[in-house]
Amino acid sequence: MDYEHARALLLMHSGRIDIDPEEVQPGQEFPGYLNHLRPFRGTVNRACLHEIFQALFVVRDRWAEQEYVEGRLVAAVWDIARTTLHWAIYPEGMLPRNKLINESDAELLKCFHLRLENLSIRALEDADLIVFVSGYCEFVRSFGMGENIEFFLPYMVSYIEDPDIYEVESVAVVLGQMGARAATALPGLKSLAMSPMPLWCVESREAVLDAVEKIETQLENST
Repeated sequence: MDYEHARALLLMHSGRIDIDPEEVQPGQEFPGYLNHLRPFRGTVNRACLHEIFQALFVVRDRWAEQEYVEGRLVAAVWDIARTTLHWAIYPEGMLPRNKLINESDAELLKCFHLRLENLSIRALEDADLIVFVSGYCEFVRSFGMGENIEFFLPYMVSYIEDPDIYEVESVAVVLGQMGARAATALPGLKSLAMSPMPLWCVESREAVLDAVEKIETQLENST
């Protein structure tokens, strides 16, 4: 995904790109996250959430290189977060008020809103990549990965190879869940497993060792 594709996706998911009804086939849903929330179809389209995060990773890389960013694109990201809050999280929002959303989807959107809001602000501040990787992996750890998870793999590999990392548990858990697809992370994980880093907690080291075992087991079983 390049910058222009990511930009178009964020504008679409925020409803800022008009969809021609004639381009939508009978029985086909209108594309875009906010179009999916209203009218609500009974369950959250999780693929939209992962696609929004992927697009945000891409535009973050461009924003880090620029002195100025496009106001319309920033507004699109913030409107996705704001509308999620007002439609799906506040008790008086249309989904909770009309009892249209179940508890698990409500928790999913609460976490999505918090992560999106935090990461978009950090993107504008040119925050370290560590913030992005750990924040997204915490989301995936709680609610599952999307079909685009392999897009995030190089970011996760860079993360665990960074000598300044301070939180590794969530990233290691997600790499373990990926199994053989995360083979390129093995050197970094093994190096972490042998590291005497004093700030590590027991849970973090166990998550790293578990990820190594899961990845190696799947690799062995696939040969």
